Amino acid sequence: MAMGSNGYLAPEEAKALKAALALPSPGRVLDVGTGRGWPAWMLAREGGHSVFGMDVPVEALRRARDAFAAADVADRTFVCAGSGSALPFPSGFFDAVTHADVLC
Repeated sequence: MAMGSNGYLAPEEAKALKAALALPSPGRVLDVGTGRGWPAWMLAREGGHSVFGMDVPVEALRRARDAFAAADVADRTFVCAGSGSALPFPSGFFDAVTHADVLC
């Protein structure tokens, strides 16, 4: 799977996003509206972070899980069905929250 093929976020923008997060490695990241997993798998692969991809469509999450496996980051990536308006995680659980191509 080519980087950037799942949305409108270009690879250069995803790398800028990663740099802007300035997370300690390893950190925990929530990617709201993860879709098919881009750029979540890039954050896991290049940053060594644990990334939780959250989205509403279950089929997108299946594809994200496949993308995580193809990027060899299945051991530190997770999918969760849900909306960013009602997070099922305790406060402070994540070091950063990202979203790209998400209608808010």
